[in-house]
Amino acid sequence: MTRVRDPVKLAQLIVRVVSRVVQVQHASLFLWDKQTESCRLVASEGPKQFSLESRYVLESGHPLIRLLQESKRILNQDELSVPQDALADQELKNLSAAMIVPGFIENELIGFLVLGEKLSKASYSVDDIHAFSTLANEAAVALENARSYEALLKVNEQLRLAHDRLLQQERFAAAGQFATGMAHEIKNPLSA
Repeated sequence: MTRVRDPVKLAQLIVRVVSRVVQVQHASLFLWDKQTESCRLVASEGPKQFSLESRYVLESGHPLIRLLQESKRILNQDELSVPQDALADQELKNLSAAMIVPGFIENELIGFLVLGEKLSKASYSVDDIHAFSTLANEAAVALENARSYEALLKVNEQLRLAHDRLLQQERFAAAGQFATGMAHEIKNPLSA
């Protein structure tokens, strides 16, 4: 995961691998967007995957987001079946969620993975939960690194453009000084 530097491609890789290895109805990854303060669906894979064109977004005040931020742990099917909040319950049904795996870095939600039921209809085991907990931590770090790399590329591009503008301004200034000097040299003999 650490070699992929594009956050969207990394998200697609994560859900593709999880969907195929665990063999779930769907695996969908939502990432936190700091600018809009919401979680947005960025990747989905499996027989019952979500369409990315749907632009599935959960705002920061959404009960499901609050539940994840408060619990800071994986929510399995048993916990998801206990009524929390009518809006959160409806969202869980919309997502066909059997497990939700949040990823945090220093108590900051990076995103969450929604897993549907296993194709075998077996329930998720304690080992599955432990493996997904480790995956969530690693994926959160990899995704944050990819985002940082992407931001660094944008900053480098802006610096390169600013450097090019500065060089162009220096060339114009040098040409102006040259023209002024030439005018002065031509004017001196003429005035005499």
